[in-house]
Amino acid sequence: MCCGAMVWTKLGRLVYGASDIDLCNLLGENGSHCCQIVFENSSFKPEVTAGILRDESLQVLASYFYHNIKVKF
Repeated sequence: MCCGAMVWTKLGRLVYGASDIDLCNLLGENGSHCCQIVFENSSFKPEVTAGILRDESLQVLASYFYHNIKVKF
């Protein structure tokens, strides 16, 4: 949904640390490349910068999910 909204509103740039795949790996689930598929098949292509402070982002996510849901780490 978020990727589609970015294309629809023509948001120019996306910068993120941890991807959906990273989060799903952390939680022991399967992730998807849905955003990549949306961006590749749209007429508008936002600039995407991935992995900024990735390790730090994963630490924050791991801490959050460790304290807020029952997941075995």
